[in-house]
Amino acid sequence: MTFDIFWPKELNLYELFVATKYRGHGVGTAAILFAADLGRRMGKAQLSIRATPLSEQSQDDLIAWYVRRGLTPTAEDPELLMLDL
Repeated sequence: MTFDIFWPKELNLYELFVATKYRGHGVGTAAILFAADLGRRMGKAQLSIRATPLSEQSQDDLIAWYVRRGLTPTAEDPELLMLDL
């Protein structure tokens, strides 16, 4: 998990990778919850992430995974997802 903290109004979750062996055990969801909590504590209004597959997962599957966790694709760029904090 890597963050870009330099945006004034959002915390950008720059990279999130969970090894295949640990997927389906809540690790990724816990990471999103941690990132959202961190963003709130930093006074950010939004959490953002660009859905970029880092393994065999498809782009559409990854976007759907983030949507199930409350993030919303932006109208301008569906690969960029946001969560209001």
